[in-house]
Amino acid sequence: MAPRLRHVDIQIRGVVYPTARAAGEALGVRPHRVLEALRDGNLDEVGLRRAHPKPMPIRVRGKLYPSPTDASLALKVTVKAVYSALQRGTLDRLGLKRRYNGARARAIVLGGLSFPSGAAAERALGLSKGYIAVARAKGSDFMWGNVMAAALRLQAARERAARQEREAA
Repeated sequence: MAPRLRHVDIQIRGVVYPTARAAGEALGVRPHRVLEALRDGNLDEVGLRRAHPKPMPIRVRGKLYPSPTDASLALKVTVKAVYSALQRGTLDRLGLKRRYNGARARAIVLGGLSFPSGAAAERALGLSKGYIAVARAKGSDFMWGNVMAAALRLQAARERAARQEREAA
């Protein structure tokens, strides 16, 4: 004989569900959350994605969100990111791309060519992102040879273009 269910016909926000499992599936929560809400007397709150019955409103760039969870869903970040930004006082930067800080960039000279940063050199030489930093960190003669060969090719191409420009003028 199958065990008898203790909690049947559970009413949540005006809808009657035959079991906690059916209520959980309909509301997008696990059945034990429905049973906890039944025990605690807050069935109307189950499935509303609220961490607390009275969530704290969050204002990000002038828009007011009813809770940190709602803000995280709208801005496509984690709830932890919302709380971290709140603690740091940077809610206005939440969900935006990080800005480039050129203050840390160091100029680099390769084969007589000067670049404002390693990343700029990689772009100009057609190398993959971080290649120069890895070559430097590993101390790899092979990788550094590739960097210098690309720099010499670029220098030769620039000299050729300058010579053709002088001849055309």
